[in-house]
Amino acid sequence: MGRIFPGKSSDQCKARWQSLLKVNLTKAPWTQEEDRLLSQIIQEKGPKKWKEIAFELNKKMEPNKVFRQGKQCRERWINHLDPTINRYFLLKFSPLNM
Repeated sequence: MGRIFPGKSSDQCKARWQSLLKVNLTKAPWTQEEDRLLSQIIQEKGPKKWKEIAFELNKKMEPNKVFRQGKQCRERWINHLDPTINRYFLLKFSPLNM
């Protein structure tokens, strides 16, 4: 690290990264507003470039809201919002319904 950032130790670079540059990630439930925006963005861009979709979602949400990553958006879409997935089979034959 000393070669990349002269005068800084590895520990100083690590502390800077962890305190200032890295976004604090918190777990929070998805809101209806986030679901609505995510569905709208996916209709515009398609369900492929998840990093871009997450960036767009974070840009459209209020500044103090939760920061979402591409993987979170992809999993939310696939597991909860995608209208092409038929969940009837899963619900009908789940162990809770037997």
